[in-house]
Amino acid sequence: MSNCLVKSGRFNLPLPDAIGERLLAHIENKEDDDFVIGIGSKTASRTFLNFKVKHVTDNKLKGFHSFKHMYITAMERAGIEENITAQIVGHERGKTMSYGYYSKGHELRRLKEAVDKGTALM
Repeated sequence: MSNCLVKSGRFNLPLPDAIGERLLAHIENKEDDDFVIGIGSKTASRTFLNFKVKHVTDNKLKGFHSFKHMYITAMERAGIEENITAQIVGHERGKTMSYGYYSKGHELRRLKEAVDKGTALM
């Protein structure tokens, strides 16, 4: 997905093929004023909690960020460069002047390759 809008601005979001295809099909059929996924943030949070308890763990200490840690670990183990993973998960990019100030970041195609590679190891 490109040009996604969130509170902090716009960004590109690489998705695994299966998710991207389903999301595009959904977007083509939704009404203009519908949420992209059909629910607001509070409902999404409850849905995630119910899914987690039913399919993953009932450990109250495990939440959304536990999955973020798992994903980042999978990306590292897949050999994905840290600055690519950081960009995918929305963390600040490199600290060097070249990357942090002058670079426009990785191409969406390269980020997508990294997502597919990391997802394969999950």
